[in-house]
Amino acid sequence: MPSGHFIYFQAPITDIALPERFTFPFHYQPHPLSRLAAHELQNHLEQQQAWQHDFGFGDSPDGLGKMFGVLVVQNKQGELGYLAAFSGKLAGTNHLAPFVQPVFDMLQADGFYRLEEEEISQINRRIAQLENEPNYLACMAGLEAETTASHTALAALKQAHRSAKTSRDLQRKKASAESAALLEALNRESAQHHFQWKDAARHWSQRLAAAQQSADVFLQE
Repeated sequence: MPSGHFIYFQAPITDIALPERFTFPFHYQPHPLSRLAAHELQNHLEQQQAWQHDFGFGDSPDGLGKMFGVLVVQNKQGELGYLAAFSGKLAGTNHLAPFVQPVFDMLQADGFYRLEEEEISQINRRIAQLENEPNYLACMAGLEAETTASHTALAALKQAHRSAKTSRDLQRKKASAESAALLEALNRESAQHHFQWKDAARHWSQRLAAAQQSADVFLQE
């Protein structure tokens, strides 16, 4: 195998026709060229002596193995060959001839991956710090308490109004045509309960909005 990324076939391939189209990668029969490339890579892995890697075979407790891939390509000169790659690290490195290099070198201390990883780690540490800040915890506890109190108070008021409506309906049925004063009083009570409900809903809506606004200062950050 050469030291570059483009690998020439060792076996003759002149009698193998190229595929008409790119095959669907998840449900197909591999093309003979792909099978040959995989076979030659397997032979290379078994015979090479340039590096050592514990693949986790035999009595190894890991039993992880290593994933390799091949891609049949054609160079600018029209010659057929293939590229080979591996997942993760091989022999403790990401750069190993003749395999293609990774897009991002996870092992390079000042490389894109490590720098971005550290930035994400700093963000996660800041989030954890905010989530445990006493003011944030107090705001979230207050929001939860206000939400519970709102549901409890409005549910109790709704039940009280429902019971009062049932009572008014019974009184209306029993009232005679001459009981205009009673009917008027019942209607006034109904209207009062309607406005009482609107006032209570507005009151709790404002309290919940204030509690949510306090919590949002932390949540937005």
